[in-house]
Amino acid sequence: METMKLITLIIICLVLILNGLDTSSSYGKSQIEEGFDGSLFKSLTESSSIPGYGQVKEEKIYEALFSDLFKEIMHVSFYLANTTENRWFIKNPFKKEYWGQKLKDLGGISIELVQELYRVNKTNRHVNWKSAILDPIFLQEEYTLNSNNKNTDELCLVEEGQGNVDMYTNTGKQYRSYYTVSKVAFSKDRRYALVKYSKHCAPLSGGEFLASFEFKNNKWNLIGYKVLSTF
Repeated sequence: METMKLITLIIICLVLILNGLDTSSSYGKSQIEEGFDGSLFKSLTESSSIPGYGQVKEEKIYEALFSDLFKEIMHVSFYLANTTENRWFIKNPFKKEYWGQKLKDLGGISIELVQELYRVNKTNRHVNWKSAILDPIFLQEEYTLNSNNKNTDELCLVEEGQGNVDMYTNTGKQYRSYYTVSKVAFSKDRRYALVKYSKHCAPLSGGEFLASFEFKNNKWNLIGYKVLSTF
């Protein structure tokens, strides 16, 4: 008799346990299925590709840009104008038909991101960047070349020993190359960024360029590059 009571009690307990683990649900996937269908890992991967607002800053893109430009140099010291440039955007008004192939070269970014780049570069402003791993030497506002008040030679030529390009004039002056950057445009979903930059006073290697970036694996990665002009 006692044995029968014990068996009955065990059966009741098993029924209660099984009912508690019922995986059927009128709200979609069960908790057990959801725990092992990869959705958790997928969500973690996707979240690592969406930057927080602390990553959506111009200085993050400048850091990624110049780190890529100088990736084979151990200690980097270079010259950079301390204000953003808007000269190119004024001289080259936005025309949608101009950007067809260029979007592919820039990693397939949207035309809306290009439009945003134009929008944010209607004016110029101070370059707000304090690099942790690079050593930019900032030059005063006139080096952005937003006006033609200065003769190019006055911006490019310095006394021997002060330049960074191994080319000299017949007066012994040396070329000092430097960079200018635009303000950065970010996509609405914060995943993509676009910036224009220029390299000045570097005979045979100067020019104007676009660089596009995608936020992936918790960092900004260069995905496209386009030469706009050389000088």
